[in-house]
Amino acid sequence: MVLGGVRWQYGFEIDDQRVLGEYAYYYPKGRQALVLRRDEGGRLEFGPTYRSSGHTLARLVRSNALLLSVAGAAADDSTGKGLHITSLIGPLFGWFRTSLRLMEPRNKEPRITITADRMRSPEARGDVLALLQAADLGIADMERFQPDLDPKAAELLKRAFRIIEGHGDTPGEGQEEKIVIGELVRLKHMGRDGPVLIDPEHESQGTLMWVSLIGPVLEALEGGATVLLDELDASLHPHLAQRLIGLFQDPYTNPNCAQLVFSAHDVTILGDSAQRTLGRDQIWFAEKEGDGTTALYPLADFRPKGDEAVGRRYLQGRYGGVPVLDPAEFRRITNPTRS
Repeated sequence: MVLGGVRWQYGFEIDDQRVLGEYAYYYPKGRQALVLRRDEGGRLEFGPTYRSSGHTLARLVRSNALLLSVAGAAADDSTGKGLHITSLIGPLFGWFRTSLRLMEPRNKEPRITITADRMRSPEARGDVLALLQAADLGIADMERFQPDLDPKAAELLKRAFRIIEGHGDTPGEGQEEKIVIGELVRLKHMGRDGPVLIDPEHESQGTLMWVSLIGPVLEALEGGATVLLDELDASLHPHLAQRLIGLFQDPYTNPNCAQLVFSAHDVTILGDSAQRTLGRDQIWFAEKEGDGTTALYPLADFRPKGDEAVGRRYLQGRYGGVPVLDPAEFRRITNPTRS
């Protein structure tokens, strides 16, 4: 990554019990300089600029913790004791904390909230609405609302909170009970007689996926952040997935060099002509090995031609990374008359 105009490199290796290796380098004048290096035996080495603070930091490191995490925790020490360590790898830790965004199915609802929060700003509202409507999903607007809570459900929640807080199954004398339910988001879709509000549980997964992407993607483009997106093509039309990738590829929409790193199974993203969405050096394949490990290797290793039908050749197994499936085995397994 590039921090303050200076290139940095950071990496680590771990198993289930401990850290096997960790390193950080930076290039203050275009040449590599050591920040820290940690070997499998736990030995730590620091570059000349970081040696003084590094020895202080080394005393806090455990075998199952990354030195980078320890440095970040020390820098956050409210007592002020960790402030001298901030200069060590503070900028590097800060990048992981603020500029690396993970998007996966489990955080879809919080991401929808981020999109809705941007609607509160007059400056950002127009961009959110434009992306909602440009997806051709029939969305006219978005609103936040406070859901009504069923009385029986409310009573169950009260009992649960009382037990969790150690007050027993019944309310204590003079105890005031309040349940605060957060706001939800619903969309207005264009109908025959005008916009129609639809509750979240009735929306398609594709619509919710697009809404959950807009807010975080706009934030990433504005701040030059790196987005890790698992299953980009899940519930999204291939054309919409390509438009999302295009936002990061176009210098006009991505002037701050935000980065999108994603996994996908949709071969249309690979393209079959020179007009493909991704460059040949941006495509990597994942191959599951017999020992359970996964190997990653780039398309560039195969030296494809500029107009090569990458998507079609991938499905033919020319680059690997495809499952080996036997149709006869599927038929045998699912045949109810098999012996």
